[in-house]
Amino acid sequence: MQYEIPLFLDAGKAIASVGQLLDSLNAGLAAFGVEERLVYGGEIGTFTLTTDRPPSTEERKTIRELVQKVLRERGLPLDALPLREKSVSPGCQSESR
Repeated sequence: MQYEIPLFLDAGKAIASVGQLLDSLNAGLAAFGVEERLVYGGEIGTFTLTTDRPPSTEERKTIRELVQKVLRERGLPLDALPLREKSVSPGCQSESR
């Protein structure tokens, strides 16, 4: 089975001026009682994980935490999103191990 670990680029962390703009907007919204925070970014790529069996919920959480730890240690403005099953295009086959 294959799973994808999507990587999310947080533009507010990557570009100081964007971060300052978002901080200012969020402060203004908070003054009006809006608790949600604006974030600007997007998915920029994925890691592929191949397993013999579907990972448990706890294993999925641990995998995501390990990827996030490595990203933080390297100083990258990225976040690992929750694992998802890798989609297989029509006409392609997945390899089982």
